Amino acid sequence: MEPKTFEQISLVSQVLADQVGYLKDGVTADILFLDDKPLTIELPQKMEFLVKEADPGVKGDSASNFLKDAVLDNGLKVRVPLFIEEGEKIIINTKNGEYVERVK
Repeated sequence: MEPKTFEQISLVSQVLADQVGYLKDGVTADILFLDDKPLTIELPQKMEFLVKEADPGVKGDSASNFLKDAVLDNGLKVRVPLFIEEGEKIIINTKNGEYVERVK
């Protein structure tokens, strides 16, 4: 939705590509148009998500750089460090889908 005019914009799945999983309410995205047709969408490079599911880390492995699977509140699966637990908020890079940092 255009925030100034409240005009709704429809996008086809080809424009969204792999970024569809990162869409959430309140996030501002830039859309590139050509002749009134949307070509691409650009989301913020880093976005905050809630960890919905995460396997427990193995004690003693926290000093090393091992990763485990986690499911975010948007349904995406990402690899996170062993110290990340369910219910924590983390920052994800929307360009490559990688964990960046834990929100404190």
